[in-house]
Amino acid sequence: MIKAGVYQSGFEKGLGEGTDAFATGKVSMILTGPWNITTYKKYGKDLDFGIVPPPSGPQGDQASLMGGFGLVIPRAGKQQDAAWEFVKWWTAEKDNAMLWAKTSLNIPGNVEAAQDPFFSGDPFWKPVIDTLQYAKIRPACAGYPPMEEEAVIPNLQLFMEGKVSAQQALAQAQQQGDRVLKDNNLN
Repeated sequence: MIKAGVYQSGFEKGLGEGTDAFATGKVSMILTGPWNITTYKKYGKDLDFGIVPPPSGPQGDQASLMGGFGLVIPRAGKQQDAAWEFVKWWTAEKDNAMLWAKTSLNIPGNVEAAQDPFFSGDPFWKPVIDTLQYAKIRPACAGYPPMEEEAVIPNLQLFMEGKVSAQQALAQAQQQGDRVLKDNNLN
């Protein structure tokens, strides 16, 4: 059965895991990331789906939809040397990085581990791993999360829903972004 719908920004507000519009067949395509692979396998047992890298832009530019997390050793930590050894053991050694990746279903930060057949040989993970060739990390700057959540995403959503023009969305994002920076003493 061919579905006619395509994911629409804001469509899933308030829906929890298991009521995902794609997994339940309410839409036929969605732009998302690797964090949903297990959800679609688990809740979409009857869902015939595949994953492809995001399309290239008009000039051939490519982008990825990636996130991640960071490991931090507090300056005031009493066991900084031991913590650093643990971080290296966990992330730099292929077998340990692979064990963490298989357990957490996160892409390993270790390039050699990311090329393991567990990921590169899986039709759901391979397109995600392929995007690592051009993926870029989010900027590490103070104020990024509130800027994204309070200024960029809401205005992008309004634009995608056809409620404002691109110029209006950018102006509103700028205004809200300036407020976020001021409120967080970041300007």
